Amino acid sequence: MLAVLATAASLLLEARAIARSELVFESAYNYLVLEREGSVVRFRRMENGATVSAIDLADPRRQVIPYTGMLFGAALVKGDPRHVLSVGLGAGALNRLFGSAYPDARLTTVEIDPMILEVARRHTGFQESAGDRVVLGDGRRYIARSTETWDWVVLDAFVRNSQVPFHLTTVEFYRLIAERLAPDGVLVTNLHYGGLLYESHLRTLREVFPQVVLFGGPATGNVIAAAVTYRAPNLLALIRGKDIAALPDLKRWGVDFPALKHQASDAAGMALSEEAPLLTDDFAPVEYLDLKPR
Repeated sequence: MLAVLATAASLLLEARAIARSELVFESAYNYLVLEREGSVVRFRRMENGATVSAIDLADPRRQVIPYTGMLFGAALVKGDPRHVLSVGLGAGALNRLFGSAYPDARLTTVEIDPMILEVARRHTGFQESAGDRVVLGDGRRYIARSTETWDWVVLDAFVRNSQVPFHLTTVEFYRLIAERLAPDGVLVTNLHYGGLLYESHLRTLREVFPQVVLFGGPATGNVIAAAVTYRAPNLLALIRGKDIAALPDLKRWGVDFPALKHQASDAAGMALSEEAPLLTDDFAPVEYLDLKPR
């Protein structure tokens, strides 16, 4: 009986080993563990185990990580995007659903790390197209040199140790984005909830953008901030009053528009610690602030 149990345990371990595999990749910007379990491929950080991105190969449009689905909250502000800029590729989770939801729109993704693009291609089946183009380079430099106008700008760019590059957090950077947004366009950016860096992010966004609304919170560990350049109409009221029927139905892939409407909150009324500084090109200690509790 013991021999039978031992054999069964051995077969179970072998089956798990087959179902789950890992590869390691390193570049100047990232140190990743590529983990596959069943049909899901995850990009994890070697330093802290955090999931960078994930794709379900059986259904690549599914937003495996909840916050990537929350980035589509941009549709509650500007529901018919034609031209979108995304900074940070990951495994291309946002790209694959966006292409399906808005087949006539153009999405340009700027990714600083060539390794990320290569891993996404080779191990998750990511493919560029005429409407889904990837540019290798620095996101801020690309925006500064561009003369294009975008309906959405999506920021989800992190490097080693889950750090956001400081030059993508400052007043000067956000002003560049504001200059490139369509009059009714929206910036959505992924913020790590908690810590003084989170409050500094909000202080800096509020310095540049007249209205900022937040999706998400402690339960997810991520907050998506949506910011616009106009003072009217009221952004929160616009989101709460959005006709969901006019938007693509993406719930099966992890985008719950009614839930996003319900959880939206106005950042204007949020009290911020005096210890959370405004982030500028001259002073943006993001690594220090990220370690400081609120």
